[in-house]
Amino acid sequence: MTITYDQFAIAQLAYSSRKHGKNMAASVNNVQSLVCWFTSENDETDIATHAHFNPGDTEENMPHATNFNEAGVKNYQDLPDGLEAFDRTLFNGYYDSIIESLEASNPAMVTCAHVCASKWGSKPTPELVNTVLHNFSHYANLPVGGSENVMVSMPETVTPKPEPKPQGIETEQEAKVDSAINAQTSQLDKEVRAEKPNKGDILDMIGKIRIHLSELEDLVNNA
Repeated sequence: MTITYDQFAIAQLAYSSRKHGKNMAASVNNVQSLVCWFTSENDETDIATHAHFNPGDTEENMPHATNFNEAGVKNYQDLPDGLEAFDRTLFNGYYDSIIESLEASNPAMVTCAHVCASKWGSKPTPELVNTVLHNFSHYANLPVGGSENVMVSMPETVTPKPEPKPQGIETEQEAKVDSAINAQTSQLDKEVRAEKPNKGDILDMIGKIRIHLSELEDLVNNA
């Protein structure tokens, strides 16, 4: 089963949160933000144009990495290397505003504005964000390059609501959901023991978070 954009996004948020002691929750807003970001970097019509395990098109050197293009974007050998490379780039000192927006779980439109204004080079513009959010299931299920032969079993895609909540407004029910997500992410962090988790740890973590997200989304929808 191919690793998809939303799966990579969930794994990245959990990986970087654990590594740096941050609270970049695998919330609907944050997953939407990363899926929009990845979409802006890749041609959705041609998987051959996607760098391996590198949907953010980073140029970070890793063991066994190869050049994907003349600009220095890398192909990585596996999912753990791809997560580590994205993390090293995000936390290299130039992208604090993006990190803070993810910690605040801001709507995708807000986080992606920080991405557009940064040195990263990605351009998840407001027009692109609107396109992705109004057909999120399609974009969330786009394949991460190089992952076509990764055999994993995961829950069905969680489809976030297309209309993000206004910044600064949070209902009592949403506050309870955010608290539950934070508690679940903390528990998952404790379960991943290695400094750099192996592929099995990461895939298990992705599956658990997606199940929790689905349950929490049902809680909101049924409130």
